[in-house]
Amino acid sequence: MERITSNLGYSIDVDYEIDRRVAEELSGGNRFVVTDSRVYALYRGRIDFDALGDRLYVVRAGEASKQLKVAGKICERMLAVGCDRATEVVALGGGVIGDLAGFVAAIFMRGVSYVQIPTTLLAMVDSSVGGKTAVDLGDAKNIIGVFKQPSRVLVCVDFLATLPQRELRSGLGEVIKTALLDEELFGRVQSHLTELFVTESEFIFDTIVRCIRFKIGVVERDECETGLRKILNLGHTIGHGLEAADGHRLSHGEYVLNGIRYELQLARFRGCVDEEYARRIALLVDTALESKFLPLKRLDRVLRYAASDKKNRNGNICCILPVREGETQEAVYTKNEFRQALERLV
Repeated sequence: MERITSNLGYSIDVDYEIDRRVAEELSGGNRFVVTDSRVYALYRGRIDFDALGDRLYVVRAGEASKQLKVAGKICERMLAVGCDRATEVVALGGGVIGDLAGFVAAIFMRGVSYVQIPTTLLAMVDSSVGGKTAVDLGDAKNIIGVFKQPSRVLVCVDFLATLPQRELRSGLGEVIKTALLDEELFGRVQSHLTELFVTESEFIFDTIVRCIRFKIGVVERDECETGLRKILNLGHTIGHGLEAADGHRLSHGEYVLNGIRYELQLARFRGCVDEEYARRIALLVDTALESKFLPLKRLDRVLRYAASDKKNRNGNICCILPVREGETQEAVYTKNEFRQALERLV
């Protein structure tokens, strides 16, 4: 087991042994567990969900569940079964569940504690740590939310054994994003990318630990994303726009990879990225995607959703662009400038 401590008030355990560790987390009286239909179906034979009774809430798997009305229904159930301020919410699932259950924990009775147990690679390396909780507003991602740190995070790496290859690729979106911010990790991922598809490997365990350590280091210095933490949005401005315009047809990580590819082109247009480094990024992203990246269609929708991104300031659109290994640059566009830039990408 690897324990990562932070000055944010909690630790992250990276371990194996799903059955034992999850049973430990779910034991005790005052728990309320939120999971999704996919995790429930996969693990009902290994996790004693029945013992939770009405203190288990199962939502439909997918981004469509990350809405205010679903959060409200969970709160209604919590109230009905006698949850109080001493209740601990357990988020058992991928990024959607972590965001949704964390948001519920932040608003129920003005805040209760919660535990993150991520079940996907994407959630393990990114969304389960850092304290961002939110729901979507229609197709606008994560617009209604609050920063609330979990009380602890348990990363059971053997959850990855049940993930389809596409979900592993989704996680690669956030792994590669982190690698573009961490020079040492970039070299390791570039040299050993295929090992990230071997879920029992020591390399994937080590990569998860390195990604978490990097993110925690950033969040400790900028918890509420007023400065440094913005770098973690590399690939997300265009990625989120593509995701909304495309109707969430692909996984979040695949849209992030596409966003990185397009924002790399923006960096080339601005002349701020080292060309050899740009070539290496493009090769890494294309290998991770395994297929041709998405064409930019429905520019009006992409622009509209990019314009609603939370990083934006004073009506301008902000992107984080790669420059050289371990270095990025914030680029600020007016809406008209951003439209012109997107038109060049088509």
